Amino acid sequence: MKIIFSGRVQGVGFRFFVQSTALKYQISGYVKNLFNGNVELVINDNSKNINAFLLEIRNGNGYSRVLKEERSSYLCNDSTFRIKHGGWFMLYMLKITGNDNVGIVARISTAISKKNANIYSAEQSVNKEIFKMKLFFSIDNENDLDGLLEELNIIEKEYNLVIDTFSEEEFADL
Repeated sequence: MKIIFSGRVQGVGFRFFVQSTALKYQISGYVKNLFNGNVELVINDNSKNINAFLLEIRNGNGYSRVLKEERSSYLCNDSTFRIKHGGWFMLYMLKITGNDNVGIVARISTAISKKNANIYSAEQSVNKEIFKMKLFFSIDNENDLDGLLEELNIIEKEYNLVIDTFSEEEFADL
C-alpha cells in the first residue's frame, strides 16, 4: 500500500514519528519526503496492526498536521521499516559561531548556492563582536553535500569559525 500525506508533514519530524510508530506496531516499509512538500509512505499491508498504525499517524506528533491522504495499491516486500533518503532533498541546519567578520554571510550563502542547495531560512546576530547564525538549507545530491561540507571546512578555518552541521534527524531532536 502507498499513501501520500499532504499538509504540514515536512520539517516537523513527521518521518521520524512515522518510523517510531511503525516500529511500535511492527509495520514494515518506508517513508520519504517528496519534492512537492508531501510525504510518501509505503507499507506492507499484511499487518494486523495497520488500522491502529494509520490512526496514530493521522493524529500526528503534535507538530505535524495531515490534511489529506491518497491511497493506492503498491507491493511492498520490505521486512523492516526505514526512512528513505534517496531521490529527494535532505534538510540541514548550520549553526555558526565565531568572531564577527565582514563577508561571513556572503561566503557561506555563495558556497551553498554553488552546490545547488536552497536556503530556507537564516537568522543571525552579533553580540559583543560574537557572530551567531542558524541557517536551514536543503540539498538533493550527496556528492554536492560532500563538496559543500569540504567548502564549509575551508570557510571555518578562513574566518576562524565553528560551523556545526545537523541533519534533519539530528535537529528535529534539538
